[in-house]
Order: sequence, then structure tokens, then C-alpha cells
Amino acid sequence: NAVPPLLLVMPGSRTGEIRRMAAVFGATVGAVAKRAGALEVVVPAVPRLADTVRAAVAAWPVKARVVTDQAEKLAAFRTARAALTKSGTSTLELALAGIPMVAAYKVSLLEAGVAKLLIRVPSVILANLVLGEAAVPEFLQFDCTPERSPAR
Repeated sequence: NAVPPLLLVMPGSRTGEIRRMAAVFGATVGAVAKRAGALEVVVPAVPRLADTVRAAVAAWPVKARVVTDQAEKLAAFRTARAALTKSGTSTLELALAGIPMVAAYKVSLLEAGVAKLLIRVPSVILANLVLGEAAVPEFLQFDCTPERSPAR
């Protein structure tokens, strides 16, 4: 039996962002599985949010394994073929591990409006800012929807 490719999904480390990202990440995981076939999905989570993450991924079309142990997370990083992550430090962590990724993020309309006024950078993805180029595809705010998920 062939081992299915492992997809890391990193929806965040705060309750609000996990809940905000769950639907679009679930739709994306489903689209990837539809195209790629069998797929192993691993979602690293901090222990205090493991139940929140489990609840968020319960309705996904592909069963996701939530890991809280650092050794399990590192094992998943070693075998991951790709990752779907929210923007933030996780993009740097994945880039340093050499894992291809797509990043997405969504905030409230108020937060988006304030950010648009205050933030003047070509990308919000830390890995892109460090590299000085758009190496990591980003799907932000209105592009961060199940209908526009990166795998479609």
C-alpha cells in the first residue's frame, strides 16, 4: 500500500483565528483530496486549544489528525509534502523546514480597514517579506473563502 501524501494544516494558535479559518481550510482540504486522492491531514495544535481545533476540523471532508506533542509535530514536518497555513510565524517555521505552503488569513472588516490604512507592505506573509519576493501564495480577506480556496 502506498503511503498517502501528508498535508500539514496550521489554522492558528488563537481561538478566533481557528474558528475563522476552519471553513476555508476545510474546503481547501476537500478540494486537494478530490484532486490528489488519498491524503493524510495533520493539524498541529497547542495543548490548550486541542479541543477547539478538534471541533473545528470535525466537519472537514477528510479526517484530520490533531497533534499536540512536539515530537509528533516534528515527525509530521519531516514527512509533509505541503502545508496550508494562516499567515504569521508559522510561515517562517514552514519555510525553514523547506515545506511548500499556501498561506491564508481573514480578519473582521474593521480590522481589515484599519490594517489597509496603517500597513504598507507588499505582503503580509513573513516568509515573503524576509525573502523579498512572493514565494508563498497568499489568500487574504476577500480572497480567503471556500469558493476561492487555493486548491480550486
